[in-house]
Amino acid sequence: MEVQDPRIRSLLRQADRVAESGKRAAAVGLYRQIVEEAPDTAAAWLGLAQTAADPSEQETAYQRVLELEPDNGTALEALRPSDPPAEEPEANPTNHTPNWDDLAASQAWANEALGGGKKTEDRGRGEGENGSNPPGEGSEAAAEAVADTPRAVAPEVTFCANHPRVETSLRCNKCGKPICSKCAKLTPVGYRCPECIREREDVFYNATPADYIIAAVSGLVLGGIFSFIVPWIGFFALFVAPLVGTVTGKIILKLTGRRRGRWLPLATTLIFVFAGLPAIIIFLFTGGYGLYFGVGFYLLIAPSTVYY
Repeated sequence: MEVQDPRIRSLLRQADRVAESGKRAAAVGLYRQIVEEAPDTAAAWLGLAQTAADPSEQETAYQRVLELEPDNGTALEALRPSDPPAEEPEANPTNHTPNWDDLAASQAWANEALGGGKKTEDRGRGEGENGSNPPGEGSEAAAEAVADTPRAVAPEVTFCANHPRVETSLRCNKCGKPICSKCAKLTPVGYRCPECIREREDVFYNATPADYIIAAVSGLVLGGIFSFIVPWIGFFALFVAPLVGTVTGKIILKLTGRRRGRWLPLATTLIFVFAGLPAIIIFLFTGGYGLYFGVGFYLLIAPSTVYY
């Protein structure tokens, strides 16, 4: 079944790439996120079944795949019961023919039962005296065998780089840094961290410090002039204020060479409002209701238009 949601498709591709790179824990987290948001995604259930470490979770995921795609060969093969081991034929004691090896084994068993104390004492002193095994060789061999025994590897636990107490299995698909759901920013190519997003956005910001100075001076002058003119027209400021903000923004944009700055719009708007405060205070204390309407429309519409 083809996935229709572009976001789920992008997330599924990212999970497949992470699983192919060997990062099973991160892949499991991505597959779980997909099946939570889109439970009918058979490919995500299949990926979860192939990467999960818990056998019960694998079986549940394979069964879910068969519910969505009954003819899925991978799930059918994984859930097929294995053939029981062939039973060995029971030995028939009546057909057993004793031989010298059986007699020797019986004799050794009898000697060990009768002389167990001596046997234990000989073992305590070691077999090195007979030249067969040097003292301590058995213990060293046992220690090496224990050391070579493979141990179960605990699943990797990662924490968000920006929130050290938040456990996560999601990573930035550009720098590989662990990020939580609050830090993850969805892009057309997958989830990325805020630092990579900001680094990418900085390419489009080319304003210089001089541009900020030009914008501040222009906003101060224009804001001071318009703040003494627009409120006087009272209710008609509702129609004039958008024009004032548009004219102010275009003038500042032209003076700065149409260069973009991350904080340039906000700085210009604040300067524009600050420049009009003296005139607005005078109007509020000396004017009538008409001026109140003019001041309100000017403060509400003109700065927002300058910003945009």
